Amino acid sequence: QMRFILKKIESKYNFVKTTRGRGAIHGIFFDTRFTDFEKITKFIPIEMLEDERFGQKLLLASIVENLYDKHSILSVFSFGHELHLILSPPICINNENMKALEIALHNTFDLGPVNLMWKFVKKKLLTKWRG
Repeated sequence: QMRFILKKIESKYNFVKTTRGRGAIHGIFFDTRFTDFEKITKFIPIEMLEDERFGQKLLLASIVENLYDKHSILSVFSFGHELHLILSPPICINNENMKALEIALHNTFDLGPVNLMWKFVKKKLLTKWRG
């Protein structure tokens, strides 16, 4: 069932490159070559931008935070060779929870990469300035 959900995600969103997984561990890999990333970079300290994978890391952090804050879904991302979102639902997940995961993924990805990252950066900057 998880593989079916992820294939639907992969076919719907052009910034999702591919999905892979088996059993209880699944990954979503992203194509981060989108053109509007520059809109966000002017608010980010220049030394962070020296990391060639910064855009991917920012997108993944934005997705992880949105899934948790808005949908109470805990996810992580890999810092390995290929950066990707890791979803690991329990093996005994029921249909209702699987549907909730699918809806959460769609609600998050429907925001689009730039909006997700912008919300994340804005929240972190406001927290830093208020702190």
